[in-house]
Amino acid sequence: MERNQERLCGEEETQRANKSELEEKLTTLQGDLTRSKQEYDNQQSERTRIGRLETETNEKLADVYQRLLQAGVDRNESEREVKLKETLSSLQRIFPGVRRRVIDLCKPTQRKYETAVSGILGRNIDAAIVDEEKTTIECID
Repeated sequence: MERNQERLCGEEETQRANKSELEEKLTTLQGDLTRSKQEYDNQQSERTRIGRLETETNEKLADVYQRLLQAGVDRNESEREVKLKETLSSLQRIFPGVRRRVIDLCKPTQRKYETAVSGILGRNIDAAIVDEEKTTIECID
């Protein structure tokens, strides 16, 4: 009986020690869980912030890209316009009957009509206006 009681006391001590260890592990794991949840929340908010920043940056990039494309188109149109004006001025020097281009005579009063006028005139928009048919034939030859 005494041995049995000693054995039970020993088991009780072992169980208390195990309980104490398990409680410490539980406390540690709960702390780790809290830290992990906080870190997860921080990562989620950072991810959301980065997503917004990426969206804003992509919008700005698209805007700059469109402006660059428009600048390139404007530059090409400007270069083309300069060449056409030089050609017309040289034709005017050589042939006195050459007046000006069709587009110079058909300038719309408002910018919103430019597309319509361009569509109507088509490829003849840059055609030269001359006094007589004879001047036209001389220019072509």
